[in-house]
This record gives sequence, structure tokens and C-alpha cells, in this order.
Amino acid sequence: MVDNYDEKIKGQIIDNTDLIKNNFFNYINWPLIDVYKCGGTLLLYPDNSFLRVCGEHDPMEILKKF
Repeated sequence: MVDNYDEKIKGQIIDNTDLIKNNFFNYINWPLIDVYKCGGTLLLYPDNSFLRVCGEHDPMEILKKF
């Protein structure tokens, strides 16, 4: 799921209503320097639990945190 359409991403779902962004990444609206607001990964599990990694755009760094 992405917040804006990106031609490089295949099979994307766009968060047009900002539901995910506002509930899991609300820091995007805070008055911070853009570099601190970029990236973020959210894993939603079938039992409604989740794992969130904020502010990391490099997929390998995200995997290291998991």
C-alpha cells in the first residue's frame, strides 16, 4: 500500500483516504524535517496484530530490524 501512485511499484494499493497513514504513521503530519518523515513499513497480521517500523526507507535495514 502506498500513499501516492508510483509507476515503479507493481500491485500497489493506494491509501486514498489516508486511513493507514493517519492511524499508523501520523507523524507524517508533524512539523518535522522531511528526512525524518520518510519511509515506514507496516505488517498487518490476520489476527489484527501489527508490526510497525517508522522512518526507514531501505528494505534491507527494515529486514535487519525484524
